[in-house]
Amino acid sequence: MAQQAWNARGLTWRLFVRDFSAKYRQSLFGVAWQVIVPVVTVGVFLAMSKSGILRIGDIPAPYPVYAVIGVVVWQFFSSVLTASAGSLVAAGSLVAQINFPRLALVLSASLQAFVELAIKLAVIAVSCAVFQVRPSVAGFLLLPFLVMPLYLLGLGLGFFLCLVGCVMRDIQNILTYFLMLLMFLTPVVYPVAGSGVWARINALNPLNYFINLPRDLMLAGNSQLWGGYIAASACSLILALIGWRFFHLAQAKIAERI
Repeated sequence: MAQQAWNARGLTWRLFVRDFSAKYRQSLFGVAWQVIVPVVTVGVFLAMSKSGILRIGDIPAPYPVYAVIGVVVWQFFSSVLTASAGSLVAAGSLVAQINFPRLALVLSASLQAFVELAIKLAVIAVSCAVFQVRPSVAGFLLLPFLVMPLYLLGLGLGFFLCLVGCVMRDIQNILTYFLMLLMFLTPVVYPVAGSGVWARINALNPLNYFINLPRDLMLAGNSQLWGGYIAASACSLILALIGWRFFHLAQAKIAERI
């Protein structure tokens, strides 16, 4: 499996460049969408908090900065999962006609999220400057590395969902609504509950650690979530390996389903 992935590195890169250029070629705002989406999302939740619909507890920074960081990290996970889940169906004719490692399609699609993350880091930097927040330089620079377990989680789930999508074409619609619900259940735009049912749910939610530890490091320079983050990272690695193995065994049947 590792040898196949290494041999397909050139194809993965070419597909990555092709997909990135095609994604924004006929777009009205182009890459600016990567700035517009988190800003609008945070604006909605800011309006909800101002009106009293959403109650925010004690947070270590102005709410717009706090929410922007959470939304950027969340959208990284969402991008990895949705892109990898739809990668095979999007390349259906290519898969049916040409014999090549299908892994390249999934990897090239999922890696788009890192480019989008690099663009959205500018949104975080601007929001910190506007609200006069001095983030931890180490936390800011380490963010692309701290989200690697989040990438493995999205990729592992994507391996399974892209195969399911070959049979159930509405999996993308289901995934969209599921991610919307999951975002509200995860402390992305609000702090972690200190006690009660939500606190117990958050303790079992790996996304809680993947989102809040990088945010804590950026805003406070330290975090108390390292134990949960390391455990969740190990689970993400195992899930990614299992998903990869399942995909490797099932890819011979992919063309038949598409």
